[in-house]
Amino acid sequence: MKACNLVKLPDEVSFEFGAMATDAGLTAYHAIMAVGGAKAGMRVGVIGRAGVADSIDAFTDKNLDLIVDYAGFGTTTAAAIETLAEFGVRAGRNGPPRGDHQRGGCRGPGRRAPGSVAWWHPSLHTVGPPTARHPGWVFTASSVASWQTNRRGLDAREEAMEMCRWLAYSGEPLTPATVVLDTPHSLVAQSLNSQLGKETVNGDGFGLGWYPAEGQPQSKPWLFKSIEPAWYNENLHEITHAVKSPLFFAHVRAASGPPIQDTNCHPFRYQNWMFMHNGGLREWARVRHDVMVSLDPELYPRVLGTTDSEALFFLALTLGLQEDPIGAMGRAIRRIEEIGQRLGVEYPMQGSVAVSDGTSIWAFRYSTEHRSRTLFHSEDMRTLQENFPDVERLKQHGENSRVIVSEPLSGLEGAFIEVPESSAVIVDANEFRQEPFLRD
Repeated sequence: MKACNLVKLPDEVSFEFGAMATDAGLTAYHAIMAVGGAKAGMRVGVIGRAGVADSIDAFTDKNLDLIVDYAGFGTTTAAAIETLAEFGVRAGRNGPPRGDHQRGGCRGPGRRAPGSVAWWHPSLHTVGPPTARHPGWVFTASSVASWQTNRRGLDAREEAMEMCRWLAYSGEPLTPATVVLDTPHSLVAQSLNSQLGKETVNGDGFGLGWYPAEGQPQSKPWLFKSIEPAWYNENLHEITHAVKSPLFFAHVRAASGPPIQDTNCHPFRYQNWMFMHNGGLREWARVRHDVMVSLDPELYPRVLGTTDSEALFFLALTLGLQEDPIGAMGRAIRRIEEIGQRLGVEYPMQGSVAVSDGTSIWAFRYSTEHRSRTLFHSEDMRTLQENFPDVERLKQHGENSRVIVSEPLSGLEGAFIEVPESSAVIVDANEFRQEPFLRD
């Protein structure tokens, strides 16, 4: 805090009102002037709780030079980037994760690139090396370009569905931070700059689910969820470094619409089972009733959120997931397709799915139109360690280490292998195999 920013609190103003005034005043000023660089003659848009339009993209034709986002959700991020003029700047509440972005500028030149995105948080603004608490990064034009390309390539069917990123790990006990935070293209990095996802930004919450290293068979997994962006949450940083687990899931969400709430964040849990999903059931509002009435009445009260993904999980449980994971998932998807066909929904199912009982992982890549979300698995760890003996981060993994991911975590050649369309991948402590799924 600079001395020039200090103002004596008048005697008649309480500490609480002083704090409110500071947040409402200096925060806004810092965002617009210090971070956004507002100057006379600039066209400025502000995203807040209320305004003259439902979304900032209503002003796309105004050629805004600066957008200040006080909300900071993935949906507001998306609208702001789409609305910016070619050389505009978006100032956002939350900073991107550690990765290959340079502090204080764009890649290459030490100045902000055209169409760049400046990120800040009022209480965390700092000078010095970035940390989970003090991000201090600038996310620049290359990712904005990929975002705009992805958005324009979506058709109406895709825009109505969630577009997320996830990873599943199985092997020797590992700190989740090893793959969630500390790889070159970690899941947290993907939450802000996904290279292969339908959405570049996945900032509408996250979830981490893990089975304890000392747990007994059939132990329930622990969950940590938040509607905050993954790149901003300090507790995620702490937990992923503090625990070790032989099997864990992590998921970052780009919501297709409200509500953004903890109960809608993946992974979902029932007893010792976990489930997560990237994609969706098309025209969920139309098919939802018929899907929900298909659930076992004993399971119906266990559905806590409003997502199609959680409904798919409990439909699979209804149809025998605990006894026959692959068969039950196939039956659940076929039921969804039957409902969709009856109600006139084209291509009802889309996505990649992971499910676990704490011992094994079953992952599925499938869509009705056979154009599914991307899915990869890592190469055998012994092979990777032999091929890349100088890569230090690989030495943290045991020989049974395996990850299944929405997109690769690094650029190491041959480290990640794409799962074919309409396939299932099965991983446990002693076996890895892949087999066809719903190809008839």
